[in-house]
Amino acid sequence: MNLKEILSIMKMGSFIYPIINFFENMEEDDITKSFFRMNLYKWFEKNKDFFKEVDKIISICSDEKTLCKRSHLSIKMLALVRKSALLSNKENKEDVIKIYKELRNNFNNLPDYVRTIVAISMKNLYSKLDTKEINDVRIWSESYKKDKSKLSFLTFAEAKKEINNKNYKKGIELFYKGAMESWDVPHPTAILNGIDFASWYSIEKNFLEFSSLYGELEFLAGYYYDKISIIYDYLYTVFSSYKKLDKIDIHKIASFMINNKKQIQKNEYYKKRIDSVKKFYYDLNKNSYKLKKSDILFFEKCFEEDSIENIFISKVTMNSILKRKASFIKSNTIRKIISSYNISYKTSNPQCINSELIKMNIENNFSHFSSFVSFDNDFFEKILLTYMSLDNKSIDISLIYNLINKNNKKSLIKIFKNNYDSMILFNSIFESIPFFNARKYLIRLSIDEIKIKNKYHDFISFYFKLDEDEKLLINIFFRNYQRYKRTKFSFNLNKIFKNNSKNKLWKNKIDKISRFFGFDQYFSYISFWCFEEKDRKGFIEIINKFL
Repeated sequence: MNLKEILSIMKMGSFIYPIINFFENMEEDDITKSFFRMNLYKWFEKNKDFFKEVDKIISICSDEKTLCKRSHLSIKMLALVRKSALLSNKENKEDVIKIYKELRNNFNNLPDYVRTIVAISMKNLYSKLDTKEINDVRIWSESYKKDKSKLSFLTFAEAKKEINNKNYKKGIELFYKGAMESWDVPHPTAILNGIDFASWYSIEKNFLEFSSLYGELEFLAGYYYDKISIIYDYLYTVFSSYKKLDKIDIHKIASFMINNKKQIQKNEYYKKRIDSVKKFYYDLNKNSYKLKKSDILFFEKCFEEDSIENIFISKVTMNSILKRKASFIKSNTIRKIISSYNISYKTSNPQCINSELIKMNIENNFSHFSSFVSFDNDFFEKILLTYMSLDNKSIDISLIYNLINKNNKKSLIKIFKNNYDSMILFNSIFESIPFFNARKYLIRLSIDEIKIKNKYHDFISFYFKLDEDEKLLINIFFRNYQRYKRTKFSFNLNKIFKNNSKNKLWKNKIDKISRFFGFDQYFSYISFWCFEEKDRKGFIEIINKFL
């Protein structure tokens, strides 16, 4: 496969990473293999590995013997484009300007299909750098505007100019417009980037008429990707929106982000973000809290507002708090204060207050939803969809299935009421955040496909045999399968997997499991290549053990 064909496939951005993952494993040419790795490392936020691969490409492609190949010059310029995207901040301004000048000097020696990528990158860099040391690149050809995968990035460059000029509302509108221009490609990276920037600036600059964009961003992040490293920044924008708008469900997105922090690169940038999110990660199993100075000041303000008759705690307890005699405060005491002053969730509240408000919210929702539910086989399927969407390990799903078949409602309620994680899972059957709704939608599509092929009972029997880590791999496989099955590709999947596979063993294994589920083989291949090497091996082991 030549560079032009590869770049045509890569028009879909990081969404196409499983196919590039596949190419990288099958490729034998050293430079092309490095090109694939470079893109994968960039998408997965593995910056140290990314720069190592970029430097390797630049070194090899700068050699006079290799520069005679036009494709090697193209790969070098594309490596510089990728490098500049990661360096484009104030600290690296001089390095980026050097790259910009090198791209400009080599521009006329590049084939048209590479020029379009380089030109749009230069236009975006110019908007970011905002300096007189370089000249903007002019784009005359109509082909740039006709190619929807490129058009959105031109719109983003215009949006950045408006933001630089403090025309925030116009910039927000252009970012969203650019996202919509990528819808038909589809280019999920561009879609999410556009909505992300629009949402971020709407919250940051208080344009609250656009504040609902975070819900769209959250749903689409869950719909398009399972790879946490790709969507972490999008989720941080969602988290920031929840925080700004005092949304009590912030604990759900914060918990997900903290529970998956191992998948994120350890650097100062992400450390700051994770530390910010940690403040809204609540230990819901606490029954008492160590009193902080800020907590006492909050309670002092509360107690000033009303007479003692309206407070549901004793004078002794109140005085021990105000006079700083108490080191800890119990959950029950906090709940009495909440009831006394009708305190609602605000991100500025002390953590002990918000923790109890969240617990009360979970308990109230559980009491409401469990009062009318009918625990039958249809309801089990709803539990299963939610369980597979949240990747929740708080319940034994096979035990739930058996108790439903025995119509043992009392035991079922007891299991779900056992802890806050299981109550959250139960409540999410009826009401969840957009991120998990998107995942649930994808799982629903896979389960429906299995049912149409009369494979449902076989699947249930198979799924119950798996341990928790194996179940997680199946959950991810199901979600990714539907992500790619519902995508319109501009290239032939049969040609890709038929002509480029040097190892047939993995194909035989995936063919086996796709037949078992009644799935399409090519989208099963893509779903398999969404996994990194360790999980690919784990997935093959599942097939070997159980099928």
